[in-house]
Amino acid sequence: MIQACSEGGDNANWGATTWTADPGANESKPANCIDWYTLYAFCAWDGGRMPTDLEWSYVALGGDQELTYPYGNDKPTFESHKDILVTSFVANQDASYGVYTEGPTYRGQADGPLHISVVGKKLERSKWGHADLGGNVIEFVMEVPKDVPTTCHDCAINLSYPDPPQNEPGPPPTWKTKNPDGTELPGDDFAEAKAVKDGKRLARGGSWMGEYEGHWLETNKARHWYPVWRTYSALGVRCARDIKKP
Repeated sequence: MIQACSEGGDNANWGATTWTADPGANESKPANCIDWYTLYAFCAWDGGRMPTDLEWSYVALGGDQELTYPYGNDKPTFESHKDILVTSFVANQDASYGVYTEGPTYRGQADGPLHISVVGKKLERSKWGHADLGGNVIEFVMEVPKDVPTTCHDCAINLSYPDPPQNEPGPPPTWKTKNPDGTELPGDDFAEAKAVKDGKRLARGGSWMGEYEGHWLETNKARHWYPVWRTYSALGVRCARDIKKP
């Protein structure tokens, strides 16, 4: 059972892990603390695939409506959007802590995933009915993080599928590149040197941790990139499926 992840701690110490090897109390919540490779494989197992960045963007922007937020253009506040979004807001102008729209208003050390919502519980919906694009968990997509061209013919861009690192001990969260003696390289987890052979992947959306933690709710700002091995309590996936033509 996963009790902690590489970023997020365990559930007794500021963690918020929902995924467990056996069915548990959070089966209706998004699965988090899972690396990019495993999420990619899950979508394939479930009969779908990871969406591309531009597919995700098209839905979140409402197509040519180019919405500021996946649900519309009105700026959210804690008071006005408590029932709409799964996120947190800075408590007040001078506060160094957040207030949460799901679970207890203030976060406690042992709250675990109480601030992560059952999928689709909140009223937020995109133009085509997709829920939780602006909150709950950030979502991995296929691509590596590179600039998006102004126009494109094949809009599944910036794809890279090298084989996973070979002969690496343990599961992907252990694949962080280290010094030959096993000690940590300098820099944080986002440093290129620690990203291992397969680099980083793009993730989209806001999260339950909200702008208080730098997880922007605005559609165009909601872009993040994480090493493929990184498991995070605010990060999951949204699987896509091709529409079958009649």
